[in-house]
Amino acid sequence: MAKIKRKADKRFVSLLISVICAYISAICVIIGLCTNYWIEIKNRNLYREETIAHFGLQRVCWSNSDRCTNSGLDYDRTNTAPAAEGLLITGGFVLVVACCLALFNTYLHQLGRSNQILSAVIAAVLVLASVFLFVGIIIFGVKVEVRTEYLNVGNVQYMGYSFGLTTTAAILLLIGAGFHAITSCSQAQPKFNQNLFFQ
Repeated sequence: MAKIKRKADKRFVSLLISVICAYISAICVIIGLCTNYWIEIKNRNLYREETIAHFGLQRVCWSNSDRCTNSGLDYDRTNTAPAAEGLLITGGFVLVVACCLALFNTYLHQLGRSNQILSAVIAAVLVLASVFLFVGIIIFGVKVEVRTEYLNVGNVQYMGYSFGLTTTAAILLLIGAGFHAITSCSQAQPKFNQNLFFQ
């Protein structure tokens, strides 16, 4: 009996870690998609380093201006930003569905009704969301080229924290999917003795 209880506790801990990873990922993706720090252009010389502009998925913010302009995607020389944006937003929506399913599965586990098939499906949905995010991140990082013809010479391009947050979210999703896949190897133990109701 103690061995079964220990196994159920391990399953619950794995589910809880998976849910926490999924929700932290969701927060990181939301912040990443809503902020304008995907790419930063910095002017570096011997005396100082200053940020000239930072780019979001749809907006450009100049350091000498107090507001951001909605330039569409004119700053992208290769015109691949819409594909990256579409993949990232799709990954975000799949992630929200995965978060709801993971929380529901944890609730079912507490009732003793969670099963292996549901855990495997949720692990697959978490992996799918991670794949969408990773492909979008790779396309953005490799293919999106900022037009720098109108900037002074000596500027350096960096990936900003929005890019970093979304990458962190994709990695956390894989970790959460791994923990959820572990729970698909065991069945939740019934919490209530159903025979009591039929006596």
